[in-house]
Amino acid sequence: MIETLIIFIARWLIYVVIGITLAVAYFRWGQKAAARIGLTTLISFLVAEALKYIFNTPRPFVALKEVTPLIIFDPAFPSAHTATLVALGTVIFLKNKLWGIVILVIAMIVGASRVILQVHYPIDIFGGAIVGVIVGLFINYSPKIKLKRPIISKK
Repeated sequence: MIETLIIFIARWLIYVVIGITLAVAYFRWGQKAAARIGLTTLISFLVAEALKYIFNTPRPFVALKEVTPLIIFDPAFPSAHTATLVALGTVIFLKNKLWGIVILVIAMIVGASRVILQVHYPIDIFGGAIVGVIVGLFINYSPKIKLKRPIISKK
């Protein structure tokens, strides 16, 4: 039972948090804010994935020749899950402190669960957090997104 919960947290909780956050942001702050938040999660994920292939570090279960319930074949550093959630938490924190802190705490829980399952070293989580903060701040302070027409038209 505990292992199933840890696997859910490590693999799937990120999607639940992103989905809920985007929905709430859309209805609370509007479509432009939701688009910006979605862009933040996408860019942080892509940056972390690109960095993985630059650093090309093996995952703990590969290096230790262990078995893990999560089968992942890409390199480990930095953690894209952590980078994405920390970037999301960073941009939300700048709009709503409490909600941002909750997302950042969830990011650390997700990161810890991935260390427990031996798919990341703690340094991978730390690296992902740094990527997330940098991307989150960059997106937040970059020029505003200009939408020519609504992404979702309200009729």
